[in-house]
Amino acid sequence: MTGAATAVMKGKSKSAQVTNNQAWWSNHKYARKSVRQSTGWDPTKWDTIQDVIDQLESRCKEPEGKQAAVALMFEGGFRVGEILKTPLNPLKPPQSELENPHNMLPKYSGIRKSQLRFNVMFPKIDGKFLVTKDVFVEKKVIKQNKVKGPDGKMHFEIVKRMAPEKLFRTTAIKMSDRFVPIIQSYVKSLDADDFLFEFNRRLLYQEVRSIDKELFLHWFRGQRASQLVAEEGFNAFQLQMFFSWESDTLAKTYATASGATIAAMYSH
Repeated sequence: MTGAATAVMKGKSKSAQVTNNQAWWSNHKYARKSVRQSTGWDPTKWDTIQDVIDQLESRCKEPEGKQAAVALMFEGGFRVGEILKTPLNPLKPPQSELENPHNMLPKYSGIRKSQLRFNVMFPKIDGKFLVTKDVFVEKKVIKQNKVKGPDGKMHFEIVKRMAPEKLFRTTAIKMSDRFVPIIQSYVKSLDADDFLFEFNRRLLYQEVRSIDKELFLHWFRGQRASQLVAEEGFNAFQLQMFFSWESDTLAKTYATASGATIAAMYSH
């Protein structure tokens, strides 16, 4: 952690430090950003994202993975913790609370190659899609503290769990979208059970910030929401479905960030 970040964390409780260990910039005085700082879309943002992807080529080792990660954060509207392999290692709650589609909480968050389906076609729907299936939604399991478990190892204590069917998210992305070929090209060299990305999220954050200090990893997710409204005509309900949000509060924030929603009313 940088000196500035360490200074900010002083005076905070141990549980707060642990909780924010993975997303340390959320408590960073200078690095944290609000949701509204990632809203608002115009066509030049395509070039902004393309510039980040292009510059990663020369700024980091093994850039293909970093470029694909940026592409997937935008195209799928994913949080960085949902696409990178990240150990969860939670203490298991009672079995009655543990039931979900996989009958257990995953050991890691992150996406494996086997969860991607390219060129999927749906009846009565034009075009082909990239489907990301059963992606574990990191934020749906809220972790409060690290505690020592029966095995003597440190674990995250789970203090709140969402309904089992809401722990996983499936998304469809148009194959014709600009950055999908970057993702498709990258995964060709991976085995089916391989995680797509195993590098450190802080490193990715720093590399993106070195290109443009106004950018942050969640910005790509926010821009995707704004782009879906401005260019695809999504309304708040459709955004809520795409991002698997529990309420429509965030959806309304992004939907009202563009005049596309109001303009669309004139066609009905």
